[in-house]
Amino acid sequence: RQRVLWAIAMEHKEAELLLALPPEVLTTIISLLPDDDLAALSLSSRRLHAATSLDEVWRLKLRLKHRELLRVVFKGVAPQPVAAQTWRSHYMAFDITWMWHAHCACGRVVVSIEGIVYDVTDYIDEHPGGGELLRAAAGTDATEVFKAVGHTKNARDILASYAMQGLNMAVCSDVQRCAFPSAWWAGLQLFKGCLNAPGRQRVCRLLATLLSALLQDLTEGRPDCKRVSPAVCHLLSSGARLQEYALGGHMELRS
Repeated sequence: RQRVLWAIAMEHKEAELLLALPPEVLTTIISLLPDDDLAALSLSSRRLHAATSLDEVWRLKLRLKHRELLRVVFKGVAPQPVAAQTWRSHYMAFDITWMWHAHCACGRVVVSIEGIVYDVTDYIDEHPGGGELLRAAAGTDATEVFKAVGHTKNARDILASYAMQGLNMAVCSDVQRCAFPSAWWAGLQLFKGCLNAPGRQRVCRLLATLLSALLQDLTEGRPDCKRVSPAVCHLLSSGARLQEYALGGHMELRS
């Protein structure tokens, strides 16, 4: 029991040290966390929950996760959330809404057919069935319509030339497009794993490695505590004490 209470107290102390970081450093650290660790962090305290809810955190995460997609489709500029949508819900839904945003924000006609995504914007004027058919399919899975028409091999070859390869993307189906896609299901996926495990342990297990990497980056590989926040250095020096304590087991902190 004493070991459990001590571990919880230490976890609280580490959280306070994290909150003592300069706001811009804290935002950068949080934005670099994997989604499941970020969800766990938001459950560890009210103040950290508020910190993880900032728009800038989720704006940075969207830019990092979809860097190549934003460069190719959105000219490097992340599309804004729709009215009444936060950046967090925008980020969570973007995997399935990016094609919709590509059409609304950039006028691009992007469709999915049999699991492959195509940007047919440049083919609109050449399409035998008329450009309106392609525009109507923008942002959707057009597999059934494509099969129903019975396209020739030549048509399939033309389509293949517009395939978007090697990008981090997903498909927005007709069902999701009818009502603007909600991020609720995505949030559930993130929290499902965290609610069944000690969230604070995940945070503590991550901090030593994350802050060590941040310190190396800030000092260009030459650690100098005078150049960074004292809270970072203190957290790095004290974090190792957590490695022998955990609720129901041992935590392993990587140095």
